[in-house]
Amino acid sequence: MSVDYSKLEVLFFDDKRLLLKGLQRYFKDDFSCHIATSLEEATEIIDNTNISILVSDHQMPDHIGIELLRRVSIDKPHIRKILTTSEWHSDVVLRSEERRVGKECRSRWSPYH
Repeated sequence: MSVDYSKLEVLFFDDKRLLLKGLQRYFKDDFSCHIATSLEEATEIIDNTNISILVSDHQMPDHIGIELLRRVSIDKPHIRKILTTSEWHSDVVLRSEERRVGKECRSRWSPYH
């Protein structure tokens, strides 16, 4: 039996709209992609769609991604959660593990690397 991944709904949450548009274009043939640049936008999408995977940046101007992932862990535990961060500090990893928010992915979202 094969899995039709195109039916999976994925939410990418980051304050960098250009990055989100790139991710949406890259994955458009693989998943049903949603993007959000604000907590309100992300919450609305999560509440009104059948999100399977949430990919959230850690550090944003108004909040940190761990808090959204923690809230989703409580309200919608079936959603798989991935935290991306360019911070290489172990406290980010530790906080994500302590709060049991999902997977943590260290990344560099810079076009210069």
